[in-house]
Amino acid sequence: YSLSFIPFARDAVKKCFAVCLA
Repeated sequence: YSLSFIPFARDAVKKCFAVCLA
């Protein structure tokens, strides 16, 4: 679960951060 959740959550945060900058 962790191995699948961590990358997903990290990608979601990165995407949200990119949107904030844009």
